[in-house]
Amino acid sequence: MLLSLTLSTQAATVQANNVLDGSSETLFAVDATTLLSTGIAALGVFPTGFVPTAGDIPNLITNFTTLTSGPVGGPIADLGGNFPGFVQVDAVSIGNISDASPLFNRTLYGFIGNGATLASSTAFLLYGGLGNIQSDEAGELAYILVPTSGTVPIIGSVGSFTGNASGIATPTTRYTTFVLVPEPSTALLGAVGALALLRRRRA
Repeated sequence: MLLSLTLSTQAATVQANNVLDGSSETLFAVDATTLLSTGIAALGVFPTGFVPTAGDIPNLITNFTTLTSGPVGGPIADLGGNFPGFVQVDAVSIGNISDASPLFNRTLYGFIGNGATLASSTAFLLYGGLGNIQSDEAGELAYILVPTSGTVPIIGSVGSFTGNASGIATPTTRYTTFVLVPEPSTALLGAVGALALLRRRRA
């Protein structure tokens, strides 16, 4: 009985969180001077054998299983308010992970959008490099959304942000800012609209 109680408390957890100390995080941004103030940050997995590539974003969204998510911009408990570029929600359990679990050894991805949901977003960031879900039989394991300086985005780009990101430090340049990019069809529609407007003006 004691063993079963011990095992039941060793569930793995996931957390949508990129907050470290308020000054050295990798931030989510629109460009070099603007942090993402609203949006969604999700941590999840794709089906076994599915290789995510930039291109068909609706297909990526359909095949993405969100394990946890949270609003970008706040509230950020560790910083005491709402702060663009950050996300922080409480950790949630994904249950006991054994070699037989459907989540075992699945690669974790961060999927960020500028809308309230990924489906309603028009700009995106998708990156891996967050490791694979391991067996937690030897002890509880935790997984978070924090990308590293070596993470290469599948969608989006690595850039820098210059400014006072958390409101508690002097302006600084962060070279591991992750920048969202517009969904290709959205950018194409914008270009078509601009061309149509230009053509009307010439007429």
